[in-house]
Amino acid sequence: MSARTSLLALVALSALTLGACTGGDTDDLGQPVSDSTPDPCALLDPAAIADATGWTVAEGGPADEDAAPGLSGCHFLELDQIGVVQVVVADRTGSGPATSARRELAERHDDVVDVTVPGASDAFEARDLGVVGMVVDDRFVEVSAVGAGLDDQGHLQLAEAVVERM
Repeated sequence: MSARTSLLALVALSALTLGACTGGDTDDLGQPVSDSTPDPCALLDPAAIADATGWTVAEGGPADEDAAPGLSGCHFLELDQIGVVQVVVADRTGSGPATSARRELAERHDDVVDVTVPGASDAFEARDLGVVGMVVDDRFVEVSAVGAGLDDQGHLQLAEAVVERM
């Protein structure tokens, strides 16, 4: 399998994992916000990603909006390590999207645990997947990092960098 094919498979897996917060009952997902959703590509930059992962990446690009309705996403790709960093922001306020995402993730993976991310509330991680979900300024944000050469703290460092920019 080529590096590009492997990377695309990782991106697809990330989209499926992150799309979980839109599944199930939408009545508890919070109030829609029409025009104030932060640009997820502005929440990380190549320097912050290099600090957390050691990877060299280009500026991020928008994720496919059809993959997960109600979410805005951005991917940063690293081809040498077959890596992807993804930031997703919900278009609704409140903890409903975080609760839903955590429930859906916990149904598929048994390593979902609470974590502390300074400036965030309701934070959880699936360490083996490199995923952190959290509520920042009453909005659900999910950060993931998948690829070769990552330690088990890189995704948490990325989450802290995202909180600083919100």
